[in-house]
Amino acid sequence: MNSVKQRPNYGSLVLLLTVFVLARVLFIVFMPHFYSKDLYAWLHVMELLSQGKNPYTDSGVLNWPPFWMQILFGIHKVSEHTSIPIITLIQIVLIGAEVAALIVTYWILKIFFNFEHATKLLVITWALNPIAIILTCQHCNFDVFVGLWILLSIAMILKFFKDQSLINLLIACFFMGLGILTKTVPLILAPLVLSTFRNQNINTKLFGLVLLLTPVVLGMSIIYTLAPVGVKQDVIGYRSIAGWYGITGILSLFEMYKTADFYSSISPLIFLLLMLLTARYAFKNYLLKPEQYIKLNLLLLISIPTLGPGYSPPYILWYLPLLIILFAISSPGSRSFLIVGYVIIAITYLIEYALFEDHGAFLTKLIPDTSLIHLGQVLGGHSQSVLMRLPMFMWYIILFVKLIPNNKNRQLRSFLKNELN
Repeated sequence: MNSVKQRPNYGSLVLLLTVFVLARVLFIVFMPHFYSKDLYAWLHVMELLSQGKNPYTDSGVLNWPPFWMQILFGIHKVSEHTSIPIITLIQIVLIGAEVAALIVTYWILKIFFNFEHATKLLVITWALNPIAIILTCQHCNFDVFVGLWILLSIAMILKFFKDQSLINLLIACFFMGLGILTKTVPLILAPLVLSTFRNQNINTKLFGLVLLLTPVVLGMSIIYTLAPVGVKQDVIGYRSIAGWYGITGILSLFEMYKTADFYSSISPLIFLLLMLLTARYAFKNYLLKPEQYIKLNLLLLISIPTLGPGYSPPYILWYLPLLIILFAISSPGSRSFLIVGYVIIAITYLIEYALFEDHGAFLTKLIPDTSLIHLGQVLGGHSQSVLMRLPMFMWYIILFVKLIPNNKNRQLRSFLKNELN
């Protein structure tokens, strides 16, 4: 980082956005038009909505609050009135959300960390990142919105640390509320956000809590009223599919299925304890340094694929911007470790999206060779999938331990290390 105050350079930002958009347009134009099964699930949801049916009872694919369903409804209506293909509109919406997150990341790097080479870093780690391009243009999942709301909330908290303006703190709560409305995942960050209210009066604390919880309470109450059984089972009771990655995947390799099921059942308690310990640390260290706050948020978010029962490739979009910021603020040695992780994850994702039919299998569409199709079927098997993802999982474990605060928090470090062992 440069000690001289950095300001956004609009020329370099335009260059960054140009490279970013061009990379995605070229992928959409020249790659085979085959997508993940999630995209076809969204098409099914739109079809149900057009028939006046409730996707929370009839689709079996909506496991989250209604934000994305509302976006899909809007996309369908725009497509009807403009004749723009629905898939193209979904890609445009997701790329738009990604552009917004990219701009916020650029702003954070310049304003709060005085990082001189923000454009170069973001071109390499985001604009041309094959992981990000594939997830937005081929997988077409909406986790990018989760990452955007989280990033905006973090930006407002950092601004609050800087100027002590209460409005920034309240806006941060609102953005986190939108994140929870999109997917319940950002709930894990809620105690960390609320810990910043330490020296505020009771009215401010209550208003912040209302801003954080109202969006999801309103959204969930409406869909629950219309489909209580479906929402209770598929949304409130939803857990990631266990056994294909990480701790439950390794247990399944050794046929320890009961142990894997038990771990899945207690994982919410692990996350709850982690949330409370992290919030306690933040509360005790009021007005954290920006780099501390970034690391705590990243710690909590990567705990989900690291300590959680399941995994899905789009999860990385929740914290990709934070990984990029972490690289910018890290020492040379830590940067080398992050580069290794970048390579490992990129290779893993490229294999999955090139060969796995559920992910789109772009390589088997470019080169329709039976040996490639067979290879995808083999690697997509249970044991092979777990083993193929093992280097990525181990890298996440190491990163997770590295992010644990090493001062004034022996309880947190001791608990997490014991849990990993």
